Amino acid sequence: MRPVVFLAVAIAVLAQPALAADSSDSGEMPEPPGHAGSWLIPKDWLSYESRDRNLELKLGGRLQEDGAVFWSDKTQLSDGAKARRGRISLGARFFRDWGLAYSYDFAASGFGIKNLYLRYTGFSPITVTAGQFKEPASLDAQTSSKYLTFLERALPNEFVPSEHLGIEVGAHGANWTAATGLFGQTADTNIDTGGEWGISGRATYAPVSRDGDAVHFGASVIYQATD
Repeated sequence: MRPVVFLAVAIAVLAQPALAADSSDSGEMPEPPGHAGSWLIPKDWLSYESRDRNLELKLGGRLQEDGAVFWSDKTQLSDGAKARRGRISLGARFFRDWGLAYSYDFAASGFGIKNLYLRYTGFSPITVTAGQFKEPASLDAQTSSKYLTFLERALPNEFVPSEHLGIEVGAHGANWTAATGLFGQTADTNIDTGGEWGISGRATYAPVSRDGDAVHFGASVIYQATD
């Protein structure tokens, strides 16, 4: 018998409560104390907005660390620790209808660009997204690692594509969503390594959706081709 103690720690950057932003006749934000004349005004700890509300910036990140300590009376196993995820992120919204997102993972298990995309929401409720982001498939895959119930996603998720370069068109209502897109390889893949591409689509419907209660149905389709 080798009793094992396994420890996982997740550290996320949390924002403080937002500052009050009362509207004025000019549509500009009032000046918080100590920021008179500033072009960018803090909304909370790591979020800023321009005085004319045409630009909003938000910084973030996460660090999820795994550690293991073994006690054994036979086979000696090495204790250790490893960064499961370590990311820095930047989000931006500009001119009301445009959004930009960037995140980079510096953990040894996933070194590279995770997200880098531009999104347009001016055709509400339709959105258009281009860049590298998660393909629309699987609720488990769409759920952020910050909010997973367990340490990792379920085994079937190994067959679901993750972040890839592509373009997606989506739409949503009060209790439904739909999205489909055409995707290729990742931003870190060399151009001369092949011509892999795929199509993904996902739709959801929640006949019951209220505080504390939800009934959610979803389906996704994935097609991938390799040369």
